[in-house]
Amino acid sequence: MCALLAVAPQNSATAAGAQARTHFVEIVMQVVINRVEKEEAVVLLRDESGRIFATADQLRRWRIRPPVLADRIIGGANYFDVFSLDGAAISVNDTRQLIEVMLPANAFETTQRASEMVTRPVPAAAGFGGFLSYDAVWQRTPEVSDPLATVEVGAFNRLGMGSSQFFLRGNDRRGIRLESFWSKDFPQRVATLRIGDSVSRSAEGWGRSLRFGGVQFGTNFATRPGLSLLPMQTVSGSAVVPSTVDVFVNNALVTQQDVPPGPFSIGNIPISSGPG
Repeated sequence: MCALLAVAPQNSATAAGAQARTHFVEIVMQVVINRVEKEEAVVLLRDESGRIFATADQLRRWRIRPPVLADRIIGGANYFDVFSLDGAAISVNDTRQLIEVMLPANAFETTQRASEMVTRPVPAAAGFGGFLSYDAVWQRTPEVSDPLATVEVGAFNRLGMGSSQFFLRGNDRRGIRLESFWSKDFPQRVATLRIGDSVSRSAEGWGRSLRFGGVQFGTNFATRPGLSLLPMQTVSGSAVVPSTVDVFVNNALVTQQDVPPGPFSIGNIPISSGPG
C-alpha cells in the first residue's frame, strides 16, 4: 500500500523549483546492499521522477556514510538521494518491493575488529601444600671427600607461598641459610608482595642489584600470563562484499575475522619482536 505525500522542499541549496510543491510517495522496500540483505523492510520516499530518498539514520544503520549536505529536508529530517551516492549502482524491482544497492568500499564506515586474545585464566583457589627441592654433589678424591647440597623447603596456602633455601657442606657440619621469604601474588593488580629476603631491581646498565631483607611490593607481570608488553600491530584494508580476512604472521594463521562491506581494521595482531 502506498501513501501520497506533498511537501515543500526546505533546502535553500536547491534553487530549481524551490517554491513548487514536490510530491513524494512512501514506499516499503526490502533493501540489499552489496549483496547483504537487511533484516527489516524500510519506508523510503520516491519522487515524481522515480528517485528514492533515505534518511540519515537509515544510511547509518546500513553503515553508509551520509553526504555532508542533504538533498531534501522534510519534516525536519535530512533525506538523501540514494541514486546520488558516490559510485552507487541501483536496481529497483517494484514487483518484489526490492532495491539492490552496490557501493564502493569507501562509501561505508570503517569496521573495527580485534584479534582474538586468549581468555584470561581465572586464578584457582590455593590449597595447603609444601615442597622440597635439592641439588646434591659429592666430590671424592683420595685426599678429600666433600659432599655439597643446596636445599629449598617451601609451603603454600591461600595466603601465599613461603620458601627457605640452605647451603649444606658435609665437611663443615653446618648449614648456611641463603634466603627466606613469604610472597603473595595479586593477579588482578599485576603485583606481588614479598616479605623477607629479596633482590633489588636496577635499570640495565645503570646500577647493580642488591640483596636486602625487608618488604617489597611492586608490579609483577608474571602474574598475568598472555599479557603483551610490546605495542600490538594493526592491519587494515577494504572489502566490497562480505568477506573473511585471514591474517598470517611468519606463515602462521593468527586470526580469522568476518568483515562486512567497507573499510576494516584488525588490531591486537601478535607480531614477533626481539627475543620472540
